Amino acid sequence: MKVSLIIAAWNNQATIAQTLQSVLEQTYPNIEVWVIDGGSTDQTISIVKAYCEKFQGKLQFISEKDKGISDAFNKGVQRATGDYLYFLGSDDYLWDKEAIATILIGVNPAKDWLVCGKIARVNIEGKVLYITEAKPFDRSELIWKMALPHQGLFMHKRFFTEYGLFDIDNVFCMDYELLLRAYHNFPKVIMKDVIVAAWREGGIGANRIPKILAEYYHIKLKNKLAPKYLLWGIYQWSLLKHYSKSFLYKIGLVKCM
Repeated sequence: MKVSLIIAAWNNQATIAQTLQSVLEQTYPNIEVWVIDGGSTDQTISIVKAYCEKFQGKLQFISEKDKGISDAFNKGVQRATGDYLYFLGSDDYLWDKEAIATILIGVNPAKDWLVCGKIARVNIEGKVLYITEAKPFDRSELIWKMALPHQGLFMHKRFFTEYGLFDIDNVFCMDYELLLRAYHNFPKVIMKDVIVAAWREGGIGANRIPKILAEYYHIKLKNKLAPKYLLWGIYQWSLLKHYSKSFLYKIGLVKCM
């Protein structure tokens, strides 16, 4: 099986080297890497160019203005030649050198469209804040949240053939919305008890949870997951939970947001 890793980047000179190094060190041999840069003005492109030789032809990149992360991901999807596509943030990194090799053990590309492992949420310094679970997946979880984080998710290219590309109108939840299109006929998900990647705090969604939850609500409505009154109730409950947790964080009763 060939894996295409797609990395959307923009002015990530502080982290892109760690991201690429974690990919370079993978023991899984059959990979290609696409760095889709949005026209960085710092040293990001210089760093990527320096890694091109190290990857011996497996790393390619483009750098041009785009319409956001969804647009960058779409450019990667359209260029990818792998059986499975994997999206890695340019602030994030693969957990260890066996991450890809381990997650793909026993996977059958003829029928396994979605393969998901765990992710570690880390702070700016790399300290682990929490690790997600690897419990059996139930599609009803998607009514509440993005239950298959893209940093742990390997998607067969057939999924994109069936359901299309990312919606560039989504600022925060493009990966979530794409999965919701398949909600009413959701493919089997292979869950693995393997930490795939570290997801670093910060990024485009930092300190913008209410806006993210609003986008969640609208994409759920768009894809008709449930009656509007139920989705509205979940939206309001999520807001209440966020503001309550924010208060507890401020007074020191919870350690992370």
